[in-house]
Amino acid sequence: MYCSNCGNKIDDDTIFCPRCGNKNIDLNYNHNYFINQNSSINGLSITGMILGIIAVTFSIILLILLTNEKYLHDRYLGLLFTFGLLSGIFFLVGLILSIIGIVKRVNPIGIIGIIVSIVSIIIDIGIVIYFFSFIL
Repeated sequence: MYCSNCGNKIDDDTIFCPRCGNKNIDLNYNHNYFINQNSSINGLSITGMILGIIAVTFSIILLILLTNEKYLHDRYLGLLFTFGLLSGIFFLVGLILSIIGIVKRVNPIGIIGIIVSIVSIIIDIGIVIYFFSFIL
């Protein structure tokens, strides 16, 4: 490629001409030097996967606490409720972000985020069933 200002031969990926300093971007070609458009992973999918992992972690902690009779007293209900609420919030937000990330571009991280979020809700449903069977 040649500089559009001075005609100096420059590399195709050069933004500024080393001779004259002119900005050399071909308008017919989309140069994006900060985000790799060829990448199949986006921030929404990564965030969704991380939130799904956090949701599963809170679900497992809640399951461990509920299976221990020591924590089935009134003074621990706030703690159990907090873990359940956080798990539900992280599950829901993680699932939504993963789905949006996949809609923008199908990628493995988004799919993992959806799977992890679904695992979290399955654990949470199992916890609710266990909790109500224990009460009844």
